[in-house]
Amino acid sequence: MSGANARPGKTVYLGSEMFDFKSYQPGSEGIVATTKVPSTQVWKVPVGMPLVVALVGKQTATAAGGDTTTVDLTPEAPIVDYMDDVTAGEYTTDASLIGYFDSDGDGDPDTLITDSTDTQYTGTFGTDGDFVASAELKETTGNGDISVAFYAVMRHGLTKIQKRNSGKGNVSQELQSEDSITWAFSNPDSPETDRQITWDGRNSGMRGVLPPKFNMDLLFFDTEFATAVEAADAENVEVSIPVNQRPLRPDEEAAELRRKVTQTMVA
Repeated sequence: MSGANARPGKTVYLGSEMFDFKSYQPGSEGIVATTKVPSTQVWKVPVGMPLVVALVGKQTATAAGGDTTTVDLTPEAPIVDYMDDVTAGEYTTDASLIGYFDSDGDGDPDTLITDSTDTQYTGTFGTDGDFVASAELKETTGNGDISVAFYAVMRHGLTKIQKRNSGKGNVSQELQSEDSITWAFSNPDSPETDRQITWDGRNSGMRGVLPPKFNMDLLFFDTEFATAVEAADAENVEVSIPVNQRPLRPDEEAAELRRKVTQTMVA
């Protein structure tokens, strides 16, 4: 389209703050996050561009009061290239493994564990290749056992991206699907490696178009392990999904564009 009706698009990255996260229980595929195309925009998948999706799960344990405790992680936590690494002393909320302890006795572990907190890392971690297998904690107050929680990037299950028409029929179509461990070990900054995940070329054409008010969902499936992406302390959920955004053109009708795209999804 040329002339006054041509509206330039721009590529933006959808981060975790753009998604509404939902709880998930294992056993069937479920939507764990959703974002919606604004009513005045059209999104298009920029095929070939790298994308990141790292969901997390929660584990709980107990640190013995006034003592040192080794917490075995089940499942083990991937050490992710593009996130901080606790085994290197990077005790931040951007790490692929985050630990919290209950600092006020209310039963909710919500204080970040570092190497200087009342319940602290000793700096000793068990590793198994590219995974953290255990973390050693020291409880320094001696005021009794302490509840702790860990949020680790998922290594099990299948994580997908889909587009979905929220109207009649709730029709959806898969855009990308990878094992969670493949997502975790992707390297978005190294196109020369075979570990970079990029938008699938099949999303060229109408398949990659998301009209106004369409949803983009993250789905997860595993038979055993749940995600914890909806938890307030799951701050290491990492999402960076590029889309090309453009305004709806004056010669376009949103409802008609939704109808056309939906027809291609059910064809």
